[in-house]
Formats: sequence, C-alpha cells, structure tokens
Amino acid sequence: MSKHVRDNANGTYTFTFYDGGQPVPVTVDGRLPYNGWDQTSFEHPAGGNWAALYEKAFAQFRGGYPEVEGGYGSTALQYLTGRTSARVSPDQLTADALKQQLDAGRPMTAGTGSHHSGFLWLHEDQYFDDNKLVTKHEYAITAVDPAAHPPTVTVRNPWGDTGAVPANVTMSWDEFRAHFDEVSVGG
Repeated sequence: MSKHVRDNANGTYTFTFYDGGQPVPVTVDGRLPYNGWDQTSFEHPAGGNWAALYEKAFAQFRGGYPEVEGGYGSTALQYLTGRTSARVSPDQLTADALKQQLDAGRPMTAGTGSHHSGFLWLHEDQYFDDNKLVTKHEYAITAVDPAAHPPTVTVRNPWGDTGAVPANVTMSWDEFRAHFDEVSVGG
C-alpha cells in the first residue's frame, strides 16, 4: 500500500488511483466529514483513519461522495490497482480456486446480497444474524482454507470492528455462497 499512499508531513496525504490504467495522484487534507452523531459521515474507522482518508480521496477522484456509494469491488479494484479485474458468482468457484487466486497475490473482494428488505441498516435487516455480515456491502477476502472440514472463507469488513459487526468473519464455504452474490478478483 505504501506506493499508493504518501503522508506529505504537512497534514495532507496523496493517494494514487488509476484512470484507464494511468496513475492519478489525489491529495487530501486529514480532516474528515462528521455527521450529527459525532461520527465520520461515511467510513467509520476503528483503530485509525486511513480507510476514511482513502475513501475521502476516492470521493474527490470520482467527483464526490455520492459517486462512490454502491457499486462492485471489480470496479474499485481497477481504480485502486490500474489492472483489469473480473466479477463472478461464488457458485462458479470452488474454495480451491479462490485460494489459488489469493495465493497468487490477487486482491479479492466479495459483496453480500440482500436480506429481507434488501436495504442497509434497517433495524433487523442490517445484517445476516448468523455471522453479522452487513447486507449489500463489500468485504475483502483475506483467507481461504479448502482443506478445513468444512472449507472456510474469511472476509474483512472495511469498517473494522464496529461493535455491532465484527471486522473479520470466518464462515463455511456453504455460508459464504449463501450470503455473497459476487466475488471480484483483481489482475
């Protein structure tokens, strides 16, 4: 990540994104937008502000926060790495194939589907009860163990540990396929 983020030692940070494969530096100050509940308005950092600052820079790069709400990990991976990426259904993958991609150093994300109403943060609809996965949300895939019985997948929430939802969730391969609608793999 160090080649994509630079602390300018003057209260600003420069992040590198890619447009059409070409690097685009974006510099932002360290201030974050806050809402009326004394929380950052968008990314809710736990243990540091780097993700919120990255999100701020990405919002500036794309033309504002409304332009970065929603979407797929495959699109974000292209902006973050400058390389092509692909989006597939977990039903088209095996745990072994996913582990091979992770072992090859390819960045991967997975997006959850909807639960009940399909809207994020509507009381009981905000997460899948069995493992506290946020609905309609993108996670980083951090580990795959196809040799476990049953095979497991570990994902990381970019929000970190919020108290309501954990930072890391390990689940069986069947749970992963039940809760996630898409997997994005960077090149």
